[in-house]
Amino acid sequence: MKHLLLCFVSVAILSSCDIVEPPFRKITIRDTTEIDDTLSSVRYVLLEKFTGQICGPCPPANDEAKQIVDEYKTVNVISYHAGNLSKPDIPNGYTYEFRTQIGGEIGSAFFNATTPDNIITPMGVIDRIGYDTVSKIRITYKNWKTNIGSRLDIPSPVVLRLFPWYDPNSKTITVSGIVCYLEPGFKDYHVTIALVEDSIVKPQKQTDGSKIADYVHKSVFRSNIPNNAWGSPITNTDQPAKSQISFTRVLQFPSDADWNPKHLKVVGYVYRNFNTPRVSREVLQSKTEKVKIVP
Repeated sequence: MKHLLLCFVSVAILSSCDIVEPPFRKITIRDTTEIDDTLSSVRYVLLEKFTGQICGPCPPANDEAKQIVDEYKTVNVISYHAGNLSKPDIPNGYTYEFRTQIGGEIGSAFFNATTPDNIITPMGVIDRIGYDTVSKIRITYKNWKTNIGSRLDIPSPVVLRLFPWYDPNSKTITVSGIVCYLEPGFKDYHVTIALVEDSIVKPQKQTDGSKIADYVHKSVFRSNIPNNAWGSPITNTDQPAKSQISFTRVLQFPSDADWNPKHLKVVGYVYRNFNTPRVSREVLQSKTEKVKIVP
């Protein structure tokens, strides 16, 4: 039955931006924001923020991200625990390991850091604008809202749809997706699927230096699907407008992972990866979907 379910999902994606799910009837998937972007150029902005459990200024930045998401609805967040202030501090009760190799690799690229320890928190990257300059890509949290607001006014050239499923028997996440080109696209378009987890209750240092033992960490980066930092090309050829490319990505849970499937989401994003005439990794579109558990 599980294999049949995934086949139904794949068929639905190949035929349209619809999906079939139990009890195997065709329904149109809409965003929780009530915006149907199947045929529109509505832009979803990606905020990649860098934080740490012993970073006192980070909770206000986390609050700012939440307020922005609540206000705009079309903002997706990935929270990387990286930098010197993300390390466990066992003597003071910060024992959990939030850091990931991929988060460190991405952060090192954004910050032009020789090691992940040199990543500065709290800082954010908005649709990876300014990657070619390195120094301009990083934005302090007090300026996130202004930059995101202006970015939302720019139509996106693609639509991204994601359908993530978790199989508890094999402990595998399968993400089927489709990229719909609203304008002619290029072979340097890449897609990356990030796995994030909400509602991780662990200690967090506050601005005044005190500790909240039951702080709720949100949109915590766990891994990419598959497990590499920069995703992969959508196709090896340029694409005309109105074309659709489907894809499937799979991730086997690591044996030591303590991830809660009920709190997992995927954040997918399409970006340009080209080096001429400048280096760019500008995100063109992004999307967040909650991971569904195979019955």
